[in-house]
Amino acid sequence: MERPNFVSNGFGEEYLYEVDRDLFVLESASSRIDSEFRDSFQKPDSLHIIIGSDSGNIINYLQITDLPLGSRFVFIEPDFIKQLIKDKVTGNLPENNIWLVTPEEVDEVFNDTHFVEYCFLNSVQLHRSLSAEYGFLPEYRALYWKIESRLGKLKWDAVASISSESFIKNQLLNIADNQNSISKLHGILENSTAVVLAGGPSLDLHIDWVIRNRENLYIFAVSRISKRLLELGLTPDFILSCDPTEESYQISKEMLDFDENVVFVNEYHVAPKLLKQWPYNKFFTHDLFPWQTELNPAIAGFTEPSGPTITNLAVSTAAWLGAGKIILLGVDLCFTEDGHTHALGSKERAAGPRFDLSGLTVSTNQGKKAFTEPDFANAISTLSVTASKLRAMGIDILTLSAKAAKIDCVDYALSESISITRKAQFNLSDKVSSGRAHLDRARSELLNKLSEFRNLKREIENAIGIHQKMYDGSYVDEMKKNELELIDRRIIDTYPESFSFLKRVSLRGLLRMSNSIVKLDDLDSSEIKARLNIYYNSLNQGSSWLVELIEQSLECIARRMNEINPTEQDFCDLAQSWIDNDEAGRYRLPWVERVIPESIKESLRRAYEEEMNRDYLKQLAEIKKERSLQSIPSRIVQFYDCKDEKGLTQLANSLEEFDGGEQYLPLAYAYLYLSQENKAEALNVLIPVTENPDSPILEHSLVKLFSLCNDLGLQQCSLDALAALSCLNKRYLSKYADALAANNQLMDAINHEIEYLHYYKADDRSLSKLKKWYQALGVTNANELIEKLR
Repeated sequence: MERPNFVSNGFGEEYLYEVDRDLFVLESASSRIDSEFRDSFQKPDSLHIIIGSDSGNIINYLQITDLPLGSRFVFIEPDFIKQLIKDKVTGNLPENNIWLVTPEEVDEVFNDTHFVEYCFLNSVQLHRSLSAEYGFLPEYRALYWKIESRLGKLKWDAVASISSESFIKNQLLNIADNQNSISKLHGILENSTAVVLAGGPSLDLHIDWVIRNRENLYIFAVSRISKRLLELGLTPDFILSCDPTEESYQISKEMLDFDENVVFVNEYHVAPKLLKQWPYNKFFTHDLFPWQTELNPAIAGFTEPSGPTITNLAVSTAAWLGAGKIILLGVDLCFTEDGHTHALGSKERAAGPRFDLSGLTVSTNQGKKAFTEPDFANAISTLSVTASKLRAMGIDILTLSAKAAKIDCVDYALSESISITRKAQFNLSDKVSSGRAHLDRARSELLNKLSEFRNLKREIENAIGIHQKMYDGSYVDEMKKNELELIDRRIIDTYPESFSFLKRVSLRGLLRMSNSIVKLDDLDSSEIKARLNIYYNSLNQGSSWLVELIEQSLECIARRMNEINPTEQDFCDLAQSWIDNDEAGRYRLPWVERVIPESIKESLRRAYEEEMNRDYLKQLAEIKKERSLQSIPSRIVQFYDCKDEKGLTQLANSLEEFDGGEQYLPLAYAYLYLSQENKAEALNVLIPVTENPDSPILEHSLVKLFSLCNDLGLQQCSLDALAALSCLNKRYLSKYADALAANNQLMDAINHEIEYLHYYKADDRSLSKLKKWYQALGVTNANELIEKLR
């Protein structure tokens, strides 16, 4: 395109016409921007990412606006636009508050914006400028999708960089049952061949190869595919699980039906209901306790990083156990062309293809592009690091899937070209220990920490009381301030490690509650008081949380101690406690089955089977399916904006095969025709949609119809589309009024604009239009009428 030039409007403002067209002709840029962004921009402690800057006018608006504390603004412009506007806006930008960057500079700037803290405050907001919203400059739409995808991954990375409360919670709750460390199994496979079975769609293509070669392979299977393996009669050697959520348990609970030949390898923070009810050999990875202690096992050399997906754990475990070659199957880490993420038999597959994908893409082993999502992209990155380390150790990692994401240091190979090393035999009888010794040591460690955290809590509560009495208006009582500082020093000196851990577990609360992005130097005394209140209250909540969790962990240890040499009466009490604590499946432990009275066993069996037969995920799958359907229109536009005709075609094919997807087909076909520059056919596809008032794409179709009718010179059709839109969404009333005025129907235009003002009061742009139209009709008291509408 030709180099854009600045033009001036009647309000003394400059803008690039090619960027903003007539947005700032009837109304000043500052007024229009204020009405559009005022509410969003006034939220304190927010990081705003804005695509486009409306020729720099949003930046100019911010420079004359009182900005809320802790808010920052990053404007992203294509390089050629940035070069045109930078001299007009960057001369007096507030330091560390407003940035103007190109897409290539985004990551560097985020390092200066406290991005991680904003993520924990859940206050990173992505906006389109007015010009980007209207799409006058085509580069903005592609830029929006690109930045949206990049933000998704950055947010994932940021949140994953700090331990989650759920990890620490489960680590404490699992202490009684994490009795054997993976450290005991180092090297037992002696250079055998391992195959990692994950839940990606490519599993279906290669499962027969695994079955044919079963006798020569050690199978490491992720827990979520247990149901599928049970249906196939394929028993793995190791079953692995790591996610701490209830959803993970529900997806994986069929693993409890495997027999005693299967070994369970779990991350320390695995869902407790899986760990507590697994009846056979199990080994945990990493630390037993969430703080430093001699009771944490030494596993130096266990390949890191193991997260963020179960596949990383499986690969690291296979290597630690001594596998000389590791083959990945179902480790796709991307979506199929028709939007599937998981293999047959999974609940995700039953929910249908995903249409709510991010814009992230990766290369596959066959050299094509495939969509992925932030957690998959992170898994690709960390798995490549693991594979590189293993290759240096002489361990090969291979994949048989052409459609899986390409991972550095993971070689793609055809199954017939792979040589398999026969399995080494091993015996776990000398690797497993359990019983009172572990429970006694864990109990002693927990009691010591419980005492420390109770003492910390008392000190913090004391500090809260003193801090409340320290202020008299703006006056600070120096004696009480000194008292508070003494408590702070005593806490740090007496409990250095425990206090450091307390701050760690309180970090999310501290970030969310204290809005710590703002420097104390920027606050007045009342705000400092409020922030310090929040600081101490966050630590108090954290200490209460830890005390409660440690008490629950001790209760679990007590239950396990009661399981040692129980009497019949003990079994009655145990059975009820197992049911109450979601661990009825413990009746299937081999030693329990041998000695538990049959009447008690029957009540536990009923409770266990009742739980196993509940399908908690059915509603969740329906919600995900509905959310996926709702995202289809934006996915269609994304393919169109990216000129991805193949993607549009594949999406249309998927919709034809998906229950509920057929309702979205007209929109997909319309954009497909538009990508082929066939506007007339696109119009014909959309017109029937307007006859169905319940269509989920009615508004989207009418918006496109309006545009198409304008392009094709169908004036009445264009008006009809706007009329229908204004009935669906009152936002369109003003645009409909504009169209009526352009068609010399001024009275109708005035009536619709007044109706618009009924919903969106005091819109200066709307009032300016009304005044102009009244004057065109010769209404002498136009000013009086306008004032009544304010």
